[in-house]
Amino acid sequence: MGYRYAVLGSGRQGTAAAFDLAVNGDADVVLLGDVDASLARSAAKRVNRLSGGSTARAVKVDVTKRDAVVRALRGIDVFVSAVPYRYNLSLARWAVAAAQSSTLASRPIGIRSRRFPIASGVTLARRYGDSTTPGATTFTVIP
Repeated sequence: MGYRYAVLGSGRQGTAAAFDLAVNGDADVVLLGDVDASLARSAAKRVNRLSGGSTARAVKVDVTKRDAVVRALRGIDVFVSAVPYRYNLSLARWAVAAAQSSTLASRPIGIRSRRFPIASGVTLARRYGDSTTPGATTFTVIP
């Protein structure tokens, strides 16, 4: 049994992350979410075409709406944020609330665990971008 991934933001960064997860992440499902449903559908089709699979699926999600984010992330093992950094603090909080499951959020958001209460048994880890993604920071929440 593989993993259930969600990538919020279906632009270049989100599509690339979804492709990587589909090809290398032992994925059962890769949800591509965006406020623009047609962009999400296009990205999911591209990921499926390039990966030779059918794991990518599109979903409309407004990352400014807590209920929409929590609903989209329920049952997800890993979440990647590919939206503008200003949304990531809320997304990290809402992802933990969604199911207290493994969660990724990317780009700098300046979270420190003493200021950001993480659910019992959940860990927040940070990974900095490399030469292919300068300035990017990834936060991982692990149950």
